[in-house]
Amino acid sequence: MKAVVRTVYGETDVLGVREIAEPEPAERRVLVRVKAVGVNMAEWHLMTGRPTLARLFLGLPRPKNPQLGEDLAGVVEKVGPGVTRFAVGDAVFGARDYFFDHGGWR
Repeated sequence: MKAVVRTVYGETDVLGVREIAEPEPAERRVLVRVKAVGVNMAEWHLMTGRPTLARLFLGLPRPKNPQLGEDLAGVVEKVGPGVTRFAVGDAVFGARDYFFDHGGWR
């Protein structure tokens, strides 16, 4: 699957499209095929690592999580164990928890 990633902090020139392994949804999580995303100040802070103090949580020398993006809309592609509210094919919207999720969007 393809994802927009970065391995260092910086402006938009640090972003690149890479092929990554498709994740399996964890317990009570879903894998969403993303159709639309929102870009806001949160993504800018995550991309640039500013304010610098934020790097204590994001990763000091480089980002802990190479993928960006929080707000999304799409279709459920897979469901993890314990998911009862959603099924494959459901249209969904929401936000990814940046600190606990490790991607899985396309």
